[in-house]
Parts: sequence; structure tokens; C-alpha cells
Amino acid sequence: MGHRKIEIAIVKDPNMRQVTFSKRRTGPFKKANELSILCDVEIAIVVFSIGNKPYSFGHPCVDVVATKFLQLQQAANSSNAKQIDAQGRNNPSNELGGMDRLNQ
Repeated sequence: MGHRKIEIAIVKDPNMRQVTFSKRRTGPFKKANELSILCDVEIAIVVFSIGNKPYSFGHPCVDVVATKFLQLQQAANSSNAKQIDAQGRNNPSNELGGMDRLNQ
């Protein structure tokens, strides 16, 4: 029979939405695990269910990755603040700002 293409849209029935979430939530975690192994990267995923229950995956762990991300984000924000000159304009002589660096 094969796979059917489904329309990607919100599931309107709350019961079916919960079933869909339960069946599909492990997929991104498996992919994140594969990515962490294949590419030797640190990764974290946090998902909240409809009932506001958290599910997470992290390598090495969610806390380590989240802390590292927040530290880099704080450093990036500090870097961006330093790039603004006394007149409030961005100084084009500076290299990429912190958030731009994180996004790359």
C-alpha cells in the first residue's frame, strides 16, 4: 500500500492530537540522538505536550547544553551592546555580532 502524504495542519480533535503527539514525539529525539553520534555535537530538545508535560532529550544532557547556550547568548548580547557606538549606531568595523555568530 505504501505511505500516504498527509496534509501538515493542526489536528483539530484534541484526542487525535494527543495520539498524534504520542506517536510522533520520539521521532525528533531519535534524529537528535543520531545527529549527536554521527557529528559528535551537543544537542538538546525540549517539547511540551498538550497537557504541558515536558519531554526532553539531551547529549550530554539538557542542562549542560542549555547552560552553554545561555552563556553564549549572554556573551553575544554583551558583544552586540559593545558594537553600538556613542551615537547609538552599529559600528560597521566590528566583526559579526554575537547572535549572528551563534546563528552561523
